[in-house]
Amino acid sequence: MHVENLPSSRIKIPLGVRANYFLGDRFIIRAWYRNYHDDWGISSNALQLETV
Repeated sequence: MHVENLPSSRIKIPLGVRANYFLGDRFIIRAWYRNYHDDWGISSNALQLETV
């Protein structure tokens, strides 16, 4: 059996931005962006676009 040896602390830095853009009275474009880093070497980016 192998036991994982993990550090006792972890620093996480999530950042997010959200924006809405209105096209006239009927259409909305929504955008979300998320960025994540931590001191374990994990990084990620996410982008989502939506029209309403």
